[in-house]
This record gives sequence, C-alpha cells and structure tokens, in this order.
Amino acid sequence: MVTLGNKLLCSACFSPIKKEPCKKCGFSEENYVPDSMVLPVGTVLMGNFIIGRVLGRGGFGITYLAYDVKYSKVIAIKEYFPVELAMRRQGETGLMVRDRKSAELFKSGVLKFYNEAGFIARFADSEGIVKVYQFFYENNTAYFTMEYLTGMTLKDYVINCGVLTAGQALRIADQAAAALQKIHSQNVLHRDVCPDNIMLCSDGSVKILDFGSARQVFPEGSQLLTVILKPGFAPIEQYMRKGKQGEWTDIYALAASIYYGLTMQIPENPQNRLEDDSDMENNRYHVAPELWSVLYKAMKLKYTDRYLSTGEFQKALADIPIRRQNIRISGRTIHKKDTDSPLRQLLSKLFRA
Repeated sequence: MVTLGNKLLCSACFSPIKKEPCKKCGFSEENYVPDSMVLPVGTVLMGNFIIGRVLGRGGFGITYLAYDVKYSKVIAIKEYFPVELAMRRQGETGLMVRDRKSAELFKSGVLKFYNEAGFIARFADSEGIVKVYQFFYENNTAYFTMEYLTGMTLKDYVINCGVLTAGQALRIADQAAAALQKIHSQNVLHRDVCPDNIMLCSDGSVKILDFGSARQVFPEGSQLLTVILKPGFAPIEQYMRKGKQGEWTDIYALAASIYYGLTMQIPENPQNRLEDDSDMENNRYHVAPELWSVLYKAMKLKYTDRYLSTGEFQKALADIPIRRQNIRISGRTIHKKDTDSPLRQLLSKLFRA
C-alpha cells in the first residue's frame, strides 16, 4: 500500500484501500511475482511519479498507471523500451542496450520518442488526442506522462461487448477522423491506427492513442519498421520500401478499424487482397450499404482510388444518412494483469506525512 498523508492507496491502481488485496484490482504484495522486464510497482520517477500496474505493452514501449504526487491524481506514463534493442535486469530500473548496433538505433529512437512527446503536448487542448503533460529522461531511457483514460479500446469493446451498430461505428469514425485531421494539418501521419489505438472513453469521447509511433521510433527504411505493422490494418504502401504514404494511409487504417468493429473480423492482408479481393468487393458481412461504400473506397488497394485527404473522408462520412449512436462505457477499464512488486518501505520513507 502507498501511504500519502493520512490516505492509504493501492500500490497498483491507487484506489483508496484499507487492506490488501485491493477490492478494485485484486493486487496483493503477498501474491505478486515481479516481472524483470517492467518497472516494479512502487518505483518512483522524477521524485514525484509512483509507478503502478502495467496498462499495456508493445514492441517499443510499456505504458504504466501512475500517481502524480504533486497534483494528487492518477495518470499514465509511457516508457520507451524497444525490446529488440534493450533489456532490463532483474532488480534494476535502468535499461541496457543489447549490443553496439542496438545502441545506435536506441539513441536515435529515444530522441524521436522524446521529440514526439513534445509534439503531442502541443495538442493538449484538442479533443480526440490524448493529453501529454511532461516528458523526461531517466533510467537510460525516455518517458512521458499523459492523461489516464477510463474505458475500453475498440478492440476490447468488440471482444467483450460484441460488434458495433452502423450508428455506433459512424460516431467513432466521425470523432477519430476529426482527431486525425488535427495532426494531418501539421504534416504528421499516425501510421499505426488500429483497434488497439482507438480509445472509447467512459465520458463518451473517442481518442486516438500513440500518434506517430512508427515514424518516431526508427528512421525511414529501417528493417525494423515492419515490427509495428499490424496485418490487416496497415495499407499496402506501408509494406513497401518506397511506398507513397500520406493522409490516405491513415484513412485506410481507420476504415479497416471500423470494419473490424462492425464485423469482429481483421481485414484481409492487402498483399493477399492483390490476388483475391472478393470478400471486400462483395460486402461479405452485410454492412449497411451506405456505410460500406465509404469504407470500401477508403480501403482500396491503390491509394489513388481512396479518399486522398481526411477532409474528403469526413465529408463522405457526414453524407451517410444513418443516425449516430453513442456507446455507453462503464467506468471499468480493461487491462492485462501485471506482475510487479511494490517497494513499500521506499514509498513510506518518501511520501509519509
């Protein structure tokens, strides 16, 4: 448990608690086994941020729940941690690169990660984009703090609640496209739009996560670029070394994500569609025709056959005569069970009144 003044908080989710296990998340120090790859529960960053449970892990980073002691609020912290380049030893917080070649790529990647956090922070007042508060270096890597969103990703919603109605899909598409429009206006592409990165928040809003993750990690042409591609959601130009990418690239990925929400099916890999595109052509899952015509155009194999700007895509969505429907998300958040261990004595020493 974390002791802050006269309050006791769960070390993993920071909910008020009287004793372990936590009634909200089930965390108990007694039953927890540390995971050497992630920061232990209770790690303190910048003398102010207490690390809690893991919210998500990917090839290039780990996102943690955290507590901002200065402002007394729960936040999220993302750590730059490309698993192919770096490692963390048991009992240590700092990262170590795997070899000399990895060190060069890591140095380039961590700088891009840091700079991208600064870019996203400029959109702190924009709807549809996760708010970034602070970014810093520690433990031989970079971090940024951001707002903690309650709700579900589109992927989790479909898995737990079933497919979307056409009206719900349009509500999500409208808001996600508006968010993309904001970053496209700054000549930046997301390049990793997918159901994992579309957040359906409990307040009814929709937010896109992890902007620019592909571009910020490695230089163009890197052999590791394909690591971030999600088959079925990335258009064919992202598989090509000299593929021409633009707003149409993100539009394809957003349309593919909406298709997944409507059908619970990952769209066919575009490389396979070159030989047989009958499933897409025939509207196999009987999506509402007006909506399907827009999604199908957005997911054409040749980028010149798609909507070439986000504004054009937004107009096509707006012209669909289907009533939008809100999605009701409870306050609970879907998350993976983490395997950290709290540093109770350290926290008590630092934060006890």
